[in-house]
Amino acid sequence: MQLTLTNNECEGIDRAASWTVAAGFGGFKNPEQAKLVMLLALSQGEHIGRAVHDYHVINGKLVLKSESMLSRFQHSGGTIRYTQYTDEAVTVEATHPAGGTLAVTWDIAQAKRAGLLGNQVWAKHPRAMLKARAVTEAVRALYPACLTGVMTAEEAIEIQAVPVQAVSAPEAETHEVCEASVFDQLDQLFFESDHLEINDFLMRRGKISQPQTYRDLDPAYAKLILKNPERFFDAIEKHVTENASARPALAAPNN
Repeated sequence: MQLTLTNNECEGIDRAASWTVAAGFGGFKNPEQAKLVMLLALSQGEHIGRAVHDYHVINGKLVLKSESMLSRFQHSGGTIRYTQYTDEAVTVEATHPAGGTLAVTWDIAQAKRAGLLGNQVWAKHPRAMLKARAVTEAVRALYPACLTGVMTAEEAIEIQAVPVQAVSAPEAETHEVCEASVFDQLDQLFFESDHLEINDFLMRRGKISQPQTYRDLDPAYAKLILKNPERFFDAIEKHVTENASARPALAAPNN
């Protein structure tokens, strides 16, 4: 599809991309990444807002959220039925007019054989990750057009970083690679979390300031979060609860 934009439309995309990065949505590290994804959405006949909703950047890779993939599958005539849905195993029966019917099961034993259980997201959300694996396998087999040639977010999270061999590179470059790795790990850790709550918590603690996000944290503090994520999430939960209780209650309507 040929895509032609007016100057006003280009300026609108520029502004939207800047707002997206400033808000900390989608894991976009800079406006250029957000703009490219918005152009992808337009080329597929969708609103640029769908780009922020459907796509994410993890470990430097553009990925499609599994919920968005499933929505596309269902809108194109596919159906999904869950016959098993626990923290130990998830089974889906998928049907699509273009691909027929397929039953797929993913369980903890498979995840262990694949070396996935060491990932923090798997440890925290096993059922959600099993569901994502089962649904992705079924959809990819029956109607791969839903994925538009990209991985799902869960697949990207599971990819382990390849160790960098020691070379005679400048020390500054090595330092930048290490820092990038730390923030990619934060993207993975926070994937299922509310980024607005995380950024608000960090701002109130003085760790970042507007319009920064958690990706602007001091690397040393980011490493502390990764070292003890449970403590960090407990602090955020307490912060959210305290803020909610501090809000004035709505007055009851007069009869």
